Amino acid sequence: MNKDQLMDLKNEYEAVCMSDVQLHQLQKKLYETKQKKQGSIGKHRWIPAAAGVVAAALALCILPNCSEVMAKKLGNVPGIGGFFRLVTIREYAYHDGMQEAEVHVEGITADDGSVQGEQAIEAQKEGAGVVNEDMEALTEKWIGKFKKQLKKNGYHGLTVSSEVVCSTGDYFTIKLTAEESQADTYVENHFYTIDLRTGKRMALKDLFDKDSDYVGQISTNIKEQMREQMAENEDISYWLDDKEMPENDFDRISEDEEFYIDDENNLVICFQEGDVAPMYMGSVTFTIPKDVLQDIRVR
Repeated sequence: MNKDQLMDLKNEYEAVCMSDVQLHQLQKKLYETKQKKQGSIGKHRWIPAAAGVVAAALALCILPNCSEVMAKKLGNVPGIGGFFRLVTIREYAYHDGMQEAEVHVEGITADDGSVQGEQAIEAQKEGAGVVNEDMEALTEKWIGKFKKQLKKNGYHGLTVSSEVVCSTGDYFTIKLTAEESQADTYVENHFYTIDLRTGKRMALKDLFDKDSDYVGQISTNIKEQMREQMAENEDISYWLDDKEMPENDFDRISEDEEFYIDDENNLVICFQEGDVAPMYMGSVTFTIPKDVLQDIRVR
């Protein structure tokens, strides 16, 4: 199956759209299949090459054309140009019947086959290097913490993974997630957004002019969303309007709050578990309406 045939398959099925859950399941199946094929390479040396073509065809048939980056969530499928491709930067596994860890982290590198200019590609490579370095440092921290737990009694689990969140014409975001399990489970997310025009990793404050009150206005909108959600659903709770312990109430986001830009160019603010709500609420996010940002000067 050549490149033209694969592109024909993509065009035929470009209207099909998968959910994030379906995409995650597909990624997992392809990864498991790859591991099995590698284990049998001695018996069937032709399988890895064939499996690569099949995986590319499957990805082109199933992945949606909802955004340019979706086709690259499986690692920049052959025949599809893009800004970045995924590269494995850390793997670790441990199982002893009581403690267990599964770490598979993919970072990013600029796609040399991109139609962009050489200067843009080099800038994106530099930005990708900064992101990968930080992802590796956090991953090593979590692995180090897990290894210390091996000396203690009781169960301890660790899962670390990464995934592409989205890409717009201007921004690209990859997420690093760690799930630590002991008596309870705690999930920690970190979002890395790169400005595709400069290749630099963006902090939230980099999106706005220095004299704009983005912290205050975004914080006010988040509080409004919290109150609306709690009024509509009694099972939803946030640290807000607590008459007994008002000192614990959510007040303002930080200048470097976790965020990403979604496929519709909306700003999404992301909180860690327990930051603004009880732990059972998990990691909560808030999409900031565009009319709110219209009142804030954006770079």
